[in-house]
Amino acid sequence: MTIHLCGPHAYLSGDLDANDKAWIARAPVVKAFDDAAPLRLASPDAITIYRDSDFDNTFESILNKLSGLKPSFVEGRNEWKIKMPDLLDHIAWMQIFTKRCHDAHLPVAGFSIPVGNLDPDGVDAMMVANWADVDAVAYHAYWAMQGPVSDWTTYRYRHWYEQTGGHMPPVIITEAGRDTVEQEGGGGLPGWKVQGISPERYYDEWQAFDRQLQADAKKLVTWHGQQQPLILGATGFCLRGTPMWANYELSPLSAWFARDSVIGGTPVSIQWTLGFADYARGHSEVGVPIEGLQYDDQGNAWQHSDNGLLFWHKAANKVYWFPNSPKA
Repeated sequence: MTIHLCGPHAYLSGDLDANDKAWIARAPVVKAFDDAAPLRLASPDAITIYRDSDFDNTFESILNKLSGLKPSFVEGRNEWKIKMPDLLDHIAWMQIFTKRCHDAHLPVAGFSIPVGNLDPDGVDAMMVANWADVDAVAYHAYWAMQGPVSDWTTYRYRHWYEQTGGHMPPVIITEAGRDTVEQEGGGGLPGWKVQGISPERYYDEWQAFDRQLQADAKKLVTWHGQQQPLILGATGFCLRGTPMWANYELSPLSAWFARDSVIGGTPVSIQWTLGFADYARGHSEVGVPIEGLQYDDQGNAWQHSDNGLLFWHKAANKVYWFPNSPKA
């Protein structure tokens, strides 16, 4: 099986291991939160998303942390004022935020809507406000004990599609996975690790979720004068999160996602770079590369393989091989 539309929601770039980086490099969609560094590891063909936690100075904080990086989308406030009439405040805020982002040539994935929303009156308000002119709607597609099957919770955007007749922005799912979805028996059980399932079963659920998204991506919406897929992709919550999110941690699945992810129907090919290609040809123990070329401040370079690390020391102009430590 392959993964066509799902990727990681990454937090702390300093905690990423080789399997995490391989998944990011091969994922069709990658989101970063506060730390934009994971987006620099993504494929040029991937959809990339950035969200910032500084709600008081969101736009300025985004520009500062992106430092010239241009993601496919930026998000605004997270799960804020989604029920009517409070939603009108969010729409007004998003209209201002979207214009500022567009002036900076940054597309917007707006509203970051929590699972099981919007209600019909909320959809009506969005239509009246032209969805604040966002480029995509961000949605959080969680599930619990019954798996990713419910139109009422996980795939609530299908109701928006029916209500609007497809005249709406495309949807990008910026958080997904197992959570405390009370309607599905997940109340008081935050995250897959406390819901009594194995990593293997959880990965099976992700494959099923991806197949549902592929089917929805065949439906078209009309937005900004163009027809676009209803679903653009999804990011799983979360990869290398802070300790409070430990029960959601996706790193035990990273190697499987890295193995199975494709972009545009074709597995992403990662190649050895510079002198590493010559070294690898003569040393079969090196294995195959799982990430692109990385640099440090001194100009030294390295690439990880499935068996270890190739490191080029700039001053010595020499390649060194560091195999992975044997597993106990």
